[in-house]
Amino acid sequence: MFGVGSLLGLAVVFVVFTLVRLSEASGSGLAQRVALGLTVALGLSLAAGGLGIVRYDLTSYAPRIAGWTYLGAAALLVAVSLNTVLFEVIRPGYTIALYLVTNAAAGGAVLGFVIGLYDGHQRQSHTELAAKQREATALSTRLSVLNRVLRHDIRTRAQVLRGHSERLASGDLAPTNAAVNIDQTTDRLLNLSEEARELEQLLEHDAFETEAVDIVTVVEGAVRTVETTHSRLTLTLDLPDERRVQAPPLFRQAIEHVLENAAEHNDSPDPRAEVTVEAPEAGMVALSIADNGPGIDQNELIHNTGAAETGLEHSTGLGLWLATWIVEEGGGTLAVETPSSGEFGTVVTLRVPTV
Repeated sequence: MFGVGSLLGLAVVFVVFTLVRLSEASGSGLAQRVALGLTVALGLSLAAGGLGIVRYDLTSYAPRIAGWTYLGAAALLVAVSLNTVLFEVIRPGYTIALYLVTNAAAGGAVLGFVIGLYDGHQRQSHTELAAKQREATALSTRLSVLNRVLRHDIRTRAQVLRGHSERLASGDLAPTNAAVNIDQTTDRLLNLSEEARELEQLLEHDAFETEAVDIVTVVEGAVRTVETTHSRLTLTLDLPDERRVQAPPLFRQAIEHVLENAAEHNDSPDPRAEVTVEAPEAGMVALSIADNGPGIDQNELIHNTGAAETGLEHSTGLGLWLATWIVEEGGGTLAVETPSSGEFGTVVTLRVPTV
């Protein structure tokens, strides 16, 4: 309480000194009384400020506040005293009142500049801290997803492999069928490893600078890759001749993940997907991938909220999560819709900024 007490003490000194001078003043000069009354008002304001420190639980900062208060009082006292002495020495040719006002304005400007500089630095620090907090939240979500998906998928695939091995050993499963099933499960584990590697790249922010690309070229490359690995999926393209966008380096992989999702989770006898690029709003380009599958499970739709996964609500696989994070790192968005009617079961829309 030393800081608060010193502030209140300083306020008392100002008020008492001024009241004494006011009682000693001869006559009833209005200007004199206004000048003395101003000091009383400032002293009472200082006292109110000292009580406000206690009221708003700032007592831990009271010594620093008191220190700055005394420093400011001392600085102005020294400045006014020096100005008074200098006026008597140099005699600038105008009244001391004008001389003091001019120098006070110049000193106030410098003081205001220093305070403004400090305030700007504080605001910049708060902005940087807020950005760091957002990054930490995003990192926490991504690590939570990675941990849950890896544990879930690895455990599931390991159980599948064990089941095939036991059935093969007991003679309940033909070697040919066992080989096919084991190959499929192994491919899934390898894909999961590749997705984890992409997530590692995603977390390396220094290597994640956007670049100007033609989204049509990127889409066509992603389509060729997916057509090679998922020949059953029929892809229909509705693309302009060219559309330049500002995209992250892993943008093609994000598109491939969405296309692979359309192929792997489509149980239609004639799996199809339509890929469309358009500019629905100024400054943004939208890439829509609509498939005729059964639609994405509600657990997968948590991508739209950005919420962390919970024990009862989690998605399978990293594909959509990776696509979402990649697009967001490039300043865009990814939205998943499951239309209640029509020929499409799922519509995934990636929006990225134009160049």
